[in-house]
Amino acid sequence: MIENSNDTGADIKSTAEENIRLAKEVEALKTEIADLKSRKAGLEKMLESIGEGVIAVDKELKVIFANKMSASICGFDGAKVMGSRISEVFKLINVTSRKETPNPAEKTLQTLQIVGLEHNSAIVTPCGEEKFLSASSAPILDENQNLKGAILVFRDISDRKRMEEELLKMSKLEALGVLAGGIAHDFNNLLTGITGNISYAKFIIAEDSPAQEALNTAEQIAFKAKDLTSQFRTFSKGGAPVKKSVHISESLKPIVEFALRGSRVKTLFNIDKNLWPAEIDEGQINQLITNIVINAVQAMPNGGNLFVTAVNELVDKGNSMNLAAGKYVKFSFRDEGHGIEAQDLTKIFDPYYSTRQTGSGLGLTSSYSIVRKHGGIITAESVYGSGATFNVFLPASFEGTGHFEPDSKKNKSSSAGRKILVMDDESIVREVTSNLLKHLGYEVHTVNNGSEAIASFVRAHEENRPFDALILDLIVPGDLGGQEVLQKLNAQGLSAKAIAASGFSNETIMSEYKRYGFCAMISKPYKIKELDEMIQKIIKE
Repeated sequence: MIENSNDTGADIKSTAEENIRLAKEVEALKTEIADLKSRKAGLEKMLESIGEGVIAVDKELKVIFANKMSASICGFDGAKVMGSRISEVFKLINVTSRKETPNPAEKTLQTLQIVGLEHNSAIVTPCGEEKFLSASSAPILDENQNLKGAILVFRDISDRKRMEEELLKMSKLEALGVLAGGIAHDFNNLLTGITGNISYAKFIIAEDSPAQEALNTAEQIAFKAKDLTSQFRTFSKGGAPVKKSVHISESLKPIVEFALRGSRVKTLFNIDKNLWPAEIDEGQINQLITNIVINAVQAMPNGGNLFVTAVNELVDKGNSMNLAAGKYVKFSFRDEGHGIEAQDLTKIFDPYYSTRQTGSGLGLTSSYSIVRKHGGIITAESVYGSGATFNVFLPASFEGTGHFEPDSKKNKSSSAGRKILVMDDESIVREVTSNLLKHLGYEVHTVNNGSEAIASFVRAHEENRPFDALILDLIVPGDLGGQEVLQKLNAQGLSAKAIAASGFSNETIMSEYKRYGFCAMISKPYKIKELDEMIQKIIKE
């Protein structure tokens, strides 16, 4: 039988058309595959370029993708983690309980929901570093909504977490500072009454009386109590130092011994008998010394020796410390601890840097800040395994440090007839200050608030019997304080020589008193010879 040529031709034509169609489909599939590869490469490139870590896992929680940022944050080798379980490369713990916490990807595969990190969770890197993360995972679904795996996106927020903790800490310190300020203000007012009455008692009894020695001791103890209140200032005072010329040699030993209480550390002092005075903020320098001593104690948990020296130092121009040439007081604190490794020496003054688990990393930073505000410098030297030495350089100052005549022998001729106005809301402060100044020959008028001070000053001016000096309390509840009194007087065209007085010297006025129109400032409780010398000085100016 002979085939129909027409049927054969049709079959050939049909086959050719089918081949063409299949070829087109193959080309379309090739184009689609190429497009998918291109889109996948683009997606991977995009995931590699973002600032978040991205890890994708399959349904068995095995890693199928990890970008470079995830490797950087988690501390793994990106090329070696493919196929590893997510729990091996993304280990989470609760920083409070120290127990492992569930991985968000696991919960996502169980619930098909977007899941975030549990509270207080942190990742632990292979080298043991803990990092706080902001993270969430989401399910990976195909076009039919079938679960294929999960994707985890996260960011290192350790720095932000530290800052938040520090802000919280500062907020607490600010609240504590307000409380401390109130306590110190009231306590120093009471101390002013105590020390003032002791001084007055020393005036009215014979110089050779046995009671003089007891009164001297009581006075010294009372002023040590003032040192305690000055510690409150470290919680609330962060501005410019309130400086005055001080012989630090007198306070160095007590500060160190106080900081060492309860430790096994023994101190060996070597203080130059002719140590120069320095112009310092006593509260801030107390804090500085305390921070260094505490650091030494922590370096010697089993005890040891702390060598404290204080000498005069002449610094030349072009010195390696970049200090201005001149005279400095140098303090050195050498411990017998484990020392500081070379790579850590350049970082120990950096904020938050600490080699101890319990350290805040702020003690030496604040010490550095305090010294720089005083125009000095702090340095550290160490050979690891042989202890460390901290050196502090503070500019020497010789202003207002001359010897003053003893209270009991004060010559009244320079103060006789001088009119002084004392304004303080505390009656005990007004009374004791008045008694002491009157004993020295001053004519004293007292008022308990700013309004009365202005009225008394104006009246004296009109009577042509003006006041030679004013002692103004800065804070007067419910009325005008010292600053407002001077503003009111200046507005009336009246000038006054005034001393700013405060029971808690954290006000900006105390550090920049001249900018506010004051001639001097004094912190309560004060010694009468200190106040007398100050009054004499501003009257002569």
